[in-house]
This record gives sequence, structure tokens and C-alpha cells, in this order.
Amino acid sequence: MFGAMNRFCQFAACGALVCAAGAGFADTVSSVSIEPKQGRIADRFQLKVSVAAPDLNRVQVTPLLGEKDEESTWSLIGREANVDSKTADGQTKREITFMIAPFTTGTSDMLDPPAVLVTTLQPDGSSTTATLQAQAVEVKSVLPDNREQIQIKDIAAPVTLPIPKWVYWVGGIVGGVIVASLALWLLSRMRRGIARIVSPPKALDVWAMEELERVEGERLVEQKRVKEFYSRVSDTLRIYLGRLYDFNSLDLTSYELMERLKETSVPGEARERTNQLLDEADLVKFAKYVAEEAACRRALEWARQVVAGTRHQIAAPTQEGATAQPVQSAGAVSPGGQA
Repeated sequence: MFGAMNRFCQFAACGALVCAAGAGFADTVSSVSIEPKQGRIADRFQLKVSVAAPDLNRVQVTPLLGEKDEESTWSLIGREANVDSKTADGQTKREITFMIAPFTTGTSDMLDPPAVLVTTLQPDGSSTTATLQAQAVEVKSVLPDNREQIQIKDIAAPVTLPIPKWVYWVGGIVGGVIVASLALWLLSRMRRGIARIVSPPKALDVWAMEELERVEGERLVEQKRVKEFYSRVSDTLRIYLGRLYDFNSLDLTSYELMERLKETSVPGEARERTNQLLDEADLVKFAKYVAEEAACRRALEWARQVVAGTRHQIAAPTQEGATAQPVQSAGAVSPGGQA
């Protein structure tokens, strides 16, 4: 379509004012013009048609822009609203504007000039037509005027951009940090494992007291972490009683735990303190009960009283240095809390 990009076109058609002869067409006056007078390919032009007649309902205006094929010069891209007015002699005048765009350059004898076809319906049912051509316009190529001096180069081959050195430095530093962190983590795990093997196991009551002291030292109550405080204290007491009397206390509800303690030799006061502590812990954990600081310290003291009141049931170590089984098969606890 753009094969003749170095040519321009002038449409040799005179701006016309046509008065057609005929019985019903003599009163129809039509004219056509185009604006602007100069443009480039794909620019918008206004093809304006003016029609004056006693009855505009009998007049039809059709743009003639050529067939929509490879040789087509103009394309219709839109139409503006009609503007009606009255003339001095009482006729109705209508301004019709078509939006068109050229897509081919060339000389006037090769291209289709923009034109319109005015059709008027006669009273006897016949019709009269008249073809109006617009004024000459100039359509240039979209290339600049000095296009002969422009050198169009072929598409260059892909170029591989070098990777900056700082990318390697950053990658090495990040990788080193990851490897060092992983090594420290593995070393820490190995040390804890060795400590469990080398360090002698702690007595059950010593472990329980240290756990309760650790909970108090973390100052959970002052940090408003009351729920975590009660969970830690109650779990420590559960583990202690389960190890002491040889049953899995963590899988039991508070009621089931108290029923199980009835079958053991736990002292009555220790059982009462355990019941009070578990009831209060359940309220905090499940009923959203907000315990005061004094109540938290009292619960911690109850747990210590239970351990102190039952530690006499743990047997002393044997002469060989091994930890003997307690009265109810409590066993010793390693530093990590395992039996």
C-alpha cells in the first residue's frame, strides 16, 4: 500500500456547486469541499457536503471513496453529526461531514479522488443522482522530505551485555553469609546433642524447679504474655507428675489428670494445689480469663509447692552413680527436658 512512498497526489477536481436539472431535483443545491488542503498518509481529512432542498428527507448523500482493496485511496473512518439550518429563501440546509483518511500516494490519474453521490427521490418514484468531487489536496509520504539522504540500516545482531563485577561480589558475600549461618546452626545443634550425652541427667525435681525459675526469669507476666505463662507453668507441672507417677500426662485433660492422680500416692495438699493451678490455667487458655499479676505469682508458687511436696518420693542415686528409679518410676530428666 505504501509502495509509492516518494510520490504525492493532487486530486484534480474542482470545488463544485451543482444545480441539477430535473422535475424534482431542480430545487436541490449541493456543494462539497475537503479540509485541510495538505497532509500526510493516515492523516484525518474532513469531507464536507452542503445540501439545500425543500425536503431533505428526499435527499441521500453517499461518499465515493473507491473499493476497499489494494488500490483504494481513501478510507471512511467516521462521520460527525449533521448540522441543519434555514436559508434566506426558506429552504432547509444540511451540513454533512465525513472523516476520511488517505492511505496511498500517487498522481491524480492513478488514484480515486474523494467524491460524494447525491441522490434525490422524485415525486413519481424515480430518482436523480449527481456526483460531486472535492477540491484538490496534496498527500505526502510519512517519511521526511530529506528521505533520500537517510540511510536505512539492517537490524543489528543481538549483543551480549557483560555482567558487572559487583554482581559476583554481592553473590559471593550473600553465599558466604548463608554458608556461615548454616555452619553455626549445625554446630549449635551438635553442641546441644553432645551436652545431652556428656552431661549427667538431672533429678526430676531439680529439672522442674529450674524450669519454673526459667519461666519466672523471662518475665512473661510483665510483658502481658499471661496465656504463655500459664501454659509453661502447667506443662512443667504436668511433665513432672507424669514422670513421677509413670503416665502420659500431656495427653490428658485437667479432669482426667486429676482422676489419674487419685490412683497415685500424691499427698492431698499437692493434689489440691495441682487442681487449683490446672483450673486457673484452663480459664486463661480457653475462657480468655485475664489473670492479675498476683494470681500469676500465686500459680507459680503452687507449682513449686507441688514439686516440694512430692520430691521425697524420688529415690536417691545409687552408689554406682546411676539415677535410681523413684518410688513410682519417675526416672531422671536430661538438660533438654527428656527422660
